[in-house]
Amino acid sequence: MYLAYLQNDFIFSAVFGVLSLILAFIESRRTNEHYSLKNYLKLFVCVSVCVYGAIYIKSTSLLNFEVKESSSRSSYGKTSGGSVNLDNYTNINVGDPDF
Repeated sequence: MYLAYLQNDFIFSAVFGVLSLILAFIESRRTNEHYSLKNYLKLFVCVSVCVYGAIYIKSTSLLNFEVKESSSRSSYGKTSGGSVNLDNYTNINVGDPDF
């Protein structure tokens, strides 16, 4: 219920921007460097825009990726009909090894 507002892409990207600000502030306190408010604002905008851009590219299929359903089974040695294609398997010698 409380996380329903994260469905909005702008708010979701802004949350990551704020998280980056927190991490940058902690890092600056640890290294005793002092950044100006302008630097923090640049970091917030940069991270928020990058996250929003990644969400936009993923949701619009801008790169023309086809989403395929993945199954937990491996498709090696099977045909599309579900039967096993025996031509994909070779004879295996399970007897004495030939060194």
